[in-house]
Amino acid sequence: MPELHELERFSATLRQLPLPPTLENPQRLERFKMALLSGVESLYRDRKKPFLGELQRRLKSSELWSNNELRAGAAVCALDASRYFLVPPFAGEPPCVLLRKPPPGFDEWYGNMPTGCMMASLEEEETRSKRISCLKRVFSKRSK
Repeated sequence: MPELHELERFSATLRQLPLPPTLENPQRLERFKMALLSGVESLYRDRKKPFLGELQRRLKSSELWSNNELRAGAAVCALDASRYFLVPPFAGEPPCVLLRKPPPGFDEWYGNMPTGCMMASLEEEETRSKRISCLKRVFSKRSK
């Protein structure tokens, strides 16, 4: 499992990605968020680890979402840090969208998480994200 700072960096990077213009519509964005949650929950029910590609395939089958919207799924999940925990590609596995509050019986998916990452509050994550963003700006200015 990646270190906690790597997990935080992954989520922070995703949160900074621009959303497609179609998701600028608040109603469409809200429907997409609900579809993402429904897709993740259905993968849990089927006892399939919610890898990002599998989640995108589930949503694509409904034919309601464009490819650009489907590609933005991870970014939209990253914006909802109180609900989702995003795991970057690691040890040959693709990115994964885990629920912060999983249903009982899924301990094996969370067993190797770095200490404290499941306990972090949304406020703590937002603060860390701002720090990381600020550091990126400082380092990018220095490298110019």
